[in-house]
Amino acid sequence: MLKTNLRRLSMRVRRETGAQQPPRYQKSSSQAAEARSGLYRGLHRFLPLVALFTAACAPVDAQQRSAAVNPQPQPAMQAAQPMIAVPPVALAGLPPTAETPALAAVVAAREAMSRKQWSVLGVLVPQAKGDPLGMYPEYWLLRYQLWTPPASGRPVAALQQFINSNGDAYLADRLRGDWLLAAARSGDFETVRKLAPVKNSNAQIECAILDAKHMTGQRATAAQAMAVFAPGSACWALYDQLVADGILGWEQLEPQLRDAIEANKTTDARKFVQYMFEPRDVKTYDVLMKDPMKWLTRQDRMPVGRNEKELVTIALARLARSDVGVADSYLRREWAKSMSKQNLAWVRGQYALAAALGLDSRANDWYREAGHIRMTEYNAAWKVRAALRQPKIDWKWVIESIDEMPASQQAETAWVYWKARGQAAQGHKEKAQAAYASISDRFDFYGQLAAEELGRRINVPPRPAPISDREIAEARANPGLQRAVLLFRLGWRAEAVPEWNFTLRGMNDRQLMAAAELARAENIYDRVVNTSDRTEKEFDFSQRFIAPFEGRVTAKANAIALDPAWVYGLIRQESRFIMDARSHVGASGLMQLMPATAKWVAGKIGMSDFTPGSVNDFDTNTELGTNYLNIVLRDLNGSQMLASAGYNAGPGRPRNWRSTFTHPVEGAIFAETIPFTETRTYVKNVMSNATYYAAMFTGQPQSLKERLGNIVPVGTETAAAQ
Repeated sequence: MLKTNLRRLSMRVRRETGAQQPPRYQKSSSQAAEARSGLYRGLHRFLPLVALFTAACAPVDAQQRSAAVNPQPQPAMQAAQPMIAVPPVALAGLPPTAETPALAAVVAAREAMSRKQWSVLGVLVPQAKGDPLGMYPEYWLLRYQLWTPPASGRPVAALQQFINSNGDAYLADRLRGDWLLAAARSGDFETVRKLAPVKNSNAQIECAILDAKHMTGQRATAAQAMAVFAPGSACWALYDQLVADGILGWEQLEPQLRDAIEANKTTDARKFVQYMFEPRDVKTYDVLMKDPMKWLTRQDRMPVGRNEKELVTIALARLARSDVGVADSYLRREWAKSMSKQNLAWVRGQYALAAALGLDSRANDWYREAGHIRMTEYNAAWKVRAALRQPKIDWKWVIESIDEMPASQQAETAWVYWKARGQAAQGHKEKAQAAYASISDRFDFYGQLAAEELGRRINVPPRPAPISDREIAEARANPGLQRAVLLFRLGWRAEAVPEWNFTLRGMNDRQLMAAAELARAENIYDRVVNTSDRTEKEFDFSQRFIAPFEGRVTAKANAIALDPAWVYGLIRQESRFIMDARSHVGASGLMQLMPATAKWVAGKIGMSDFTPGSVNDFDTNTELGTNYLNIVLRDLNGSQMLASAGYNAGPGRPRNWRSTFTHPVEGAIFAETIPFTETRTYVKNVMSNATYYAAMFTGQPQSLKERLGNIVPVGTETAAAQ
């Protein structure tokens, strides 16, 4: 058994140090490989001890796996990644990772945790304590014991000691939240109140705290519950109680039910239905959701009860998911005269949304028929977008529609900008100028457009004073940043990113920029960007718009006459310069190429040595990515905006979206009315990024408006790109 476990661990180490894997973050592949192999060679010396523990405890774990179920989802396990190259101390990075038995125990503990070998993990916890990451094995074990407590109950003393001894550390706060949720689930409301508040909170934690207060005498209000609610076990438990106590009723629940119906969150919708309706009507709801038209044709056209009217309204709204034109005709012919104005308006708003997402010209008319009623923020945004797509924009309607949004939504730069455009179109120049000025200092798509409306081209702000030796020394000495860097070096991004982000809380601009410099020295480029993006008064664009890889991306772009600023803008959005980034759909590398696309482009450009495994290699990925981007650009008439949309959503889609317009539109309107949320956000960010990179690379003022251009509708054609 010992030999078997040792062989498995040795094979894992060999896999982790294999030369075929590219370094996670690097300036030099050879440096990264040397640092990586050196560490794992060192750790390999300690594996026999780990194997001994594994062999001794494996039979116990086999029994545990069959008997114990942890209700909490385990963190996503990643295959161990190679080490990064450790830069010289002069570059502000941390010293090389020490090769110690304690670190070997940490690595083995994560493996044990991923395999649910809890007894092995328990043995490794004390062995790992001497390492800066030693708290992680202890946290993993305590979290398991929280949700699968031994017969003696939860280890309260150990939980409290971990929280007390680790102070302001991320894991101490996370364990506090875990413990709070476990206590709430078991009805231990006093413990919930003692553990509150949690710094890194979320909706479920806030619902659990409110529920605990309610159950211990501090009665909750409907407004408080609705303010913190998000679907999840703790929030549903809170709603269960407040519905039972009569605090939440039809008035509060009906809008939430309709919002869930709109978003097609059918599981959530049925929970609200159970709160609102009698069992008989719940069964009716289940029937109508399966086939709303079949159910509607059998109903009396004059429903009398509140429940009956609501069920008819829901069924009519669901018709939009099949054919919105047929649904609208049926509504007008069979039901419009017998429905209340409020219910009819909501159904029309649902048809308008379905039409808007299909870029159907009828959407704006249906929104006008619905009028200024309560809508979700998502639908309210599309109400404005549908108006912006018209040949002659009714700016009065645009302004009125924005004014109906919640205050928080109105404050978003997009709606500040479009309202200001409306004010300018109506001759209210001073109001428009004030609105533009209020967002013109934002370094985003609409901040740039607002600045141009004020007559300013896009420049890079002056670089602040360099980070001092003292400031970088403080960043290097920060325990949370140290732990995050060590986690990044191990390739454990799932643990490293939240550790890093939690540590940034409360930092001022100088501290954030120093932390970004530490990330730069460690070649953790996504943390350079995301950390520097948090500053509020001092702005270092060499961090926010970092351009790593010593000009190699620019060289690839220049080789095929592609705009390097645009390529960098796209990479910044695609991968944040993470070499082995992988999306949820399987896109890989700096330029996030899908396997089939990479293979197709390789054949197109004659890359004879391409293999699927090479897609994360820097040269291969950027060569294929820039060539594919160039193919899409040529296919879409040289429009960087359309090509950006095509790179994200496929080149056929922006061509189809363009064909739905009956008139030329400015680029900003096209971007704002892209029907896919991901692509809409992506295009805006890529084009905004590219404008700043161009200003940095050329030293000349730039124009986002000119880069966006105007979009002229043409018929659909067969794409040259696949």
